[in-house]
Amino acid sequence: MKVKATKWIVFATILIGMLMLNGCKFEEIVQPATATAGDEITVTVSISTSDSDVDAKFGLFGLMVPDDWTVDSVTYGGDFGNGTTHFLPPDSADGYPSNLDYGWVDSIEAHFPSGDLMHWEVYESDSSYSWATKSYIDATILMTVGNTNGTYGLGYFFTEGSLDFTDPSYYIDSLGNDITVTGGTAIGNEIKVLNKFNLSQNYPNPFNPTTHISYSIAEKALVNLTVYDLFGSEIAKLVNEEKGPGNYDISFSGENLPSGIYFYKLQAGKMIETRKMVLTK
Repeated sequence: MKVKATKWIVFATILIGMLMLNGCKFEEIVQPATATAGDEITVTVSISTSDSDVDAKFGLFGLMVPDDWTVDSVTYGGDFGNGTTHFLPPDSADGYPSNLDYGWVDSIEAHFPSGDLMHWEVYESDSSYSWATKSYIDATILMTVGNTNGTYGLGYFFTEGSLDFTDPSYYIDSLGNDITVTGGTAIGNEIKVLNKFNLSQNYPNPFNPTTHISYSIAEKALVNLTVYDLFGSEIAKLVNEEKGPGNYDISFSGENLPSGIYFYKLQAGKMIETRKMVLTK
């Protein structure tokens, strides 16, 4: 494997107090500070688990990466031996189901929005583990850099069990790990190329009572943007008309709605995407 990174950034345990949690914590994150478009890069992440857990769990690893990057593999070693992971589709629950589980990408996006030109991907361990003492996991991530120049803040997320965002000991996150891409054909974070269908996370989120929803379409199409409640009942039809290629933004008010989780679905021609938003009053 050839890596054309010229500088390395090391994130130690003393960096951010919020990473030092009772359940698990990032001991170290090592990623290139620079990379060339089209290269495959390696990121290594060291994680320590809590002192013990007798219930076998599947680890889940979230990656916030630019839209035109490809995650080639996520593997791990350490106290649990060598293991592999599989991509977890956005609408899937994890391997340790509970009533708190729902689409993982949507749930992480709701709390840590990826923003323009970025997205979250989630990977789940192929085996479950339990442990009697504090244990260590070393994850290795191989990614192919996209063709868009710019500086991007990569994000990393880990949980050792079912997720409850009301209890920060269940998960850890590290955001804003900058990497600068050169050798591409466009300037990231400055040029938004209308070459694909995209539905962005609403902002702000959570919201009260108004939020904005942005989306892009690459070609002329009949566009439907609809809001649903947690039970799948239609709440509002925000867009229902033919639109040409471009970037669009629309405001949604939940003034007359109760607090809770809502979903908004965009359909343009044959393309469909759904995201979650949280109304808090």
